[in-house]
Amino acid sequence: MANTRMIKMVSGAALAALMLAGCGDETTNVTGLQTVANLQEAGKCVTGDMVLNLEDSQVYICGADNKWGVLKGEPGAAGAGCTGVSLGDTAVVISCGEAVVDTIFNGAKGPQGIQGARGESGQSCSGQVIDGVGIEITCGGVVVDTLGNGNDQGGGASSVSSSSSSSSSSSSSATANLVVDAGADMICHNNTVCAFSGTAGGANIGKYLWDYEGDGVFDDSSATNSFSHTYADTSATAAYTAKFCARDDGGNEVCDTTHVSVANRAPSLKGFVIGKLIATNTYGLFVDSLRFVDADDNLQPIFYWDLDDDGIFETVRQSADTVVLATNDGALRHIAVYCKDIWGLSSDTVHAMYGRGPQLLDTRDSKTYATIGIGTQMWMAENLDYEYKVNDSTYGNWCYEDGVQYCAQYGRLYSWAAAMDSLATGCGDGRTCPASLGRARGVCPEGWHLPSVAEWRALLAAVGGAETAGTMLKSTTGWINNGNGEDIVGFSALPSGYRDTTGSFSFAGRYTYFWSSSKYSLPNAPLMYLSYNDAHVSVGGSWPKNYGLSVRCVKD
Repeated sequence: MANTRMIKMVSGAALAALMLAGCGDETTNVTGLQTVANLQEAGKCVTGDMVLNLEDSQVYICGADNKWGVLKGEPGAAGAGCTGVSLGDTAVVISCGEAVVDTIFNGAKGPQGIQGARGESGQSCSGQVIDGVGIEITCGGVVVDTLGNGNDQGGGASSVSSSSSSSSSSSSSATANLVVDAGADMICHNNTVCAFSGTAGGANIGKYLWDYEGDGVFDDSSATNSFSHTYADTSATAAYTAKFCARDDGGNEVCDTTHVSVANRAPSLKGFVIGKLIATNTYGLFVDSLRFVDADDNLQPIFYWDLDDDGIFETVRQSADTVVLATNDGALRHIAVYCKDIWGLSSDTVHAMYGRGPQLLDTRDSKTYATIGIGTQMWMAENLDYEYKVNDSTYGNWCYEDGVQYCAQYGRLYSWAAAMDSLATGCGDGRTCPASLGRARGVCPEGWHLPSVAEWRALLAAVGGAETAGTMLKSTTGWINNGNGEDIVGFSALPSGYRDTTGSFSFAGRYTYFWSSSKYSLPNAPLMYLSYNDAHVSVGGSWPKNYGLSVRCVKD
């Protein structure tokens, strides 16, 4: 059986509300709350009673245990924060939490607005000749002016036709009946057919005309409103204000314009480069050499990243940089990126790899080597330690100071003839390589080859350039006077020194030198070297071919 209990109304600032509290089979109708100075004043309670405690401004309810408790809901779960990043005039990228949830592109130009109503017709005017005086001008029955005759100079005569004003009024009326719309702004590519289609309304339209370049010269005219035009190749992205006109049978003409952007060529991405993010003191992966033919800084490219090279571009950024670099002990990662410019033209997709590659087994002596992916190249991450022989005798390679422990630490030092496998290629000290010699395997394991100068330079470019490559490529130990590198990509260049023509060994701990397969001169060959006291890395200088230098191999 329902029991109804009324609680005194609260006036003024007190909370007034209609609430229903279920208590077993009882229902309590509450039309107001009793106010108390504190809970001591409220005293004992009956289940379902409610009071407003002025001490803490909280509403209390009497529970099943006949004790007061604060009437308060549990806090809800925190919502994910969402942000919108503007991409200039192109779009807004919406991100919630860590995920990009949508890209909202700006809308196209809307259609032309409705033409305004016609103005009132002007009053008709006429002129009457008054002998000896001049011409009296009357408009709407009112004389508005009298044009006096000039002095007689003989011969000249003038006449005024009252029909000209009437004709002008008729032309204005016909023009007001024409409505045209050139359409939304357009994007065209040069040397590609671009379709134009304006709309027009009005009586007796006999001809449609287009001026595609906005130079005041109509390029096309026809009885239909659809046209096509091909913009010629230009050295820069161009913009035009094209004009569309409709002309009726009486020669009356009304025009509208639309903006046309003609893109010269799609953007081009050269590759990747590793650089340091100053704000966070961490290394990040950047797109290298974003090129637009017209060098326009306002193309506002948007970059699409595939961070695991699975064909799904899950990251969209207006900036090209992102911290996705695999460190020297990280698994090999394959990455891809492309971009679109403000006109929607896409670049080719460029690919890169970073991180530890599979272990290399040299089947000639069963030695194994670590490998590392850097940009588009796969490198040995250790110096070669293969004993090159000719007629079963060691030829042109040595351990530093002739100690086998240094071969284990630094790998072997090779003459250029040994590095190039002179027996197979014919290259060597005082000898000219065959003109047909392309990529040279040299002393490297099968499937690998001795890098050219161009390949060494590609490595330096992939790690941010020659000026700082030493920091990126040098090992973190072994270099004197705090000359160690950070070994960011795991190349782990060690200071292995060299052997000169007298058989002396020098500069272990200070320098390292790597042979190149590129040709230079009969006695000399180009190389790449690093120093303990400089972050700069040099490529292309030449040393005598009978010096002993280190060898790193790059995968075919």
